[in-house]
Amino acid sequence: MTRLLTAQAAQLAGDEETAKASFSAMLEAPETEFLGLRGLYLQSLAAGHRDEARDYAERAFHLRPGADWAFNAVYGLNLDRGAWGDARNALQLAQQHKLEPSDAVKRKEAALLTAQAYAADNAEDSVTALRDAEAALKRAPAFTPAVVLAARLEAAAGRRSKAGRLLDDAWAAAPHPAIARTMAELFDGESVERRAARLKKLASKAPEADESKLLIAEQDIALGDYETARQTLEPLLTGQPRARAFTAMAHAIEGLHGRDAAQYWFDRAAAAPLDPVPGADGAFNFTIDGWQRLIREFGDHNRLAPPPLEELRTGLSHDEIKLLTAPPPVPEPEPEPQIAAIIEPPSDESAEAVETETAQEPIPTPAEPEPPKEPLSAEPPETTEAVDPPKTTSS
Repeated sequence: MTRLLTAQAAQLAGDEETAKASFSAMLEAPETEFLGLRGLYLQSLAAGHRDEARDYAERAFHLRPGADWAFNAVYGLNLDRGAWGDARNALQLAQQHKLEPSDAVKRKEAALLTAQAYAADNAEDSVTALRDAEAALKRAPAFTPAVVLAARLEAAAGRRSKAGRLLDDAWAAAPHPAIARTMAELFDGESVERRAARLKKLASKAPEADESKLLIAEQDIALGDYETARQTLEPLLTGQPRARAFTAMAHAIEGLHGRDAAQYWFDRAAAAPLDPVPGADGAFNFTIDGWQRLIREFGDHNRLAPPPLEELRTGLSHDEIKLLTAPPPVPEPEPEPQIAAIIEPPSDESAEAVETETAQEPIPTPAEPEPPKEPLSAEPPETTEAVDPPKTTSS
C-alpha cells in the first residue's frame, strides 16, 4: 500500500515519472499487481497511449475476469481499433462472469459478427461472410445489416427463395428500407408487375407500419396507379415525414397532374430531413467509426441509431394536403380579340375591269317630265263658241 500511496501522491504533484515507477513496482507482488495495472492503465490512457493502455487492461482482465472496469476497458479499446474478434473474446469472458445481461451479450455479439461479415465480404471472402452473417442472425434474427448481407449472399449462390424468406421474416419483425431494396434487387430483370407484386407481399408482413404503406405506394406509382398511391401517402405526410415520403408524393402528383403541379412536393423532398436510420439508402458500407456506433447502439439500446436530438415538425395538416394534391384549376379561355374587317383597295386589273364594265353599260337618260294634269271637276267646263262676225254686203 505504501507504493500505491507514493504513486498517488506523485500524481497529485504532477510527477508522472515517479508515479509510473511506483505503479510498475507494484506489479512485482501478487497482492498489488492488479492495482498497479489499473494505475498504469489510467496513466497511459490519460497520456493518449491507447495501445499501451489496452495491454495493461487486458492483463488486469485476465488476472481478474470479474473486474468490470477491466472488461469495459478491453472491450471499448478493441472496438475503437476495429478488432471485432478481440472484442468478442472479451465479451464471452464477461458473460462467463455475468458482467453483462445475456440479451445484451447476444445483441453485441450479433453486431460484432456482422461487422466481421462485411469485412470478409469486402475482401471477397463470401464463405466467411455468409458464415458470420448467419451466426449473427442466430443471436439477433431481425438485425437488419446481417439480414441484408445474408440475403444477398444466398441469392448470389442461387438460393433466391431462402433469401426471400430471410427478408420476409426480418420485415415482419422490423421493417427497414434496406430490406425492401434488397428484395427489389432479387427481382431485377423481372417485369414491373411481378416485382411490384413481390414487394407488396413483403409489405403485407407488417401492414400497419408506415414503412409498409410507403412501400405499397411506391409500387402503385411504378404500376401507374397514381391515385391509389396518393390516397395511401396522404396519412404519412401529417406526422414527421422524411424525404422519401415527399418524393413519393411528388411522383404521384406528377403522374396525375403533371410536373408543374408536383414541383411543390419535389421542393419539400429536397428540404426535408434525411432518414436518420443507418442503411436507409439500402447499404451498410460503414467505416470503422460507423460500425463502432452501430455496435454500441444495438448492443446497449437494441436500436440502430439514437433518436434525433430534436424532432422537426415537417408534416402538413389534412386540409393542406387536400389543397396541395387537388387538380390544378383549369384557366378560363381568354375571349378572342375582335378584328375589324379591312377592305383592301382593288388591284389594278380589277380596277380596269370595273372601269370597262362601267363604260359598256349605257347611261340612262332622264325621262322628260310629263305635263301636269289638270284637276278633274264634277261638271264639264263651259265652252265658248266662236261667233262669226256679221257679213257685210256690198252695194
